[in-house]
Amino acid sequence: MADETVLELAAGLGNSVIALAKRYNIQAVGIEKDPNLVAKARAKARSAGLSDRVKFIEKTIINYHKL
Repeated sequence: MADETVLELAAGLGNSVIALAKRYNIQAVGIEKDPNLVAKARAKARSAGLSDRVKFIEKTIINYHKL
């Protein structure tokens, strides 16, 4: 599954994105509109050593297709 990418809408603190990337060795992207939650999720990904595989984007899910 290493070549797979998971997209989570309304990612919040990024717990699911981080857990999936870690457990299944995949790329993961979380989209979240709250800048404070995005900052916390990015910090958690860095702490978990997953910055190379996990990305968090600050955007509303209403327009996620315009990424």
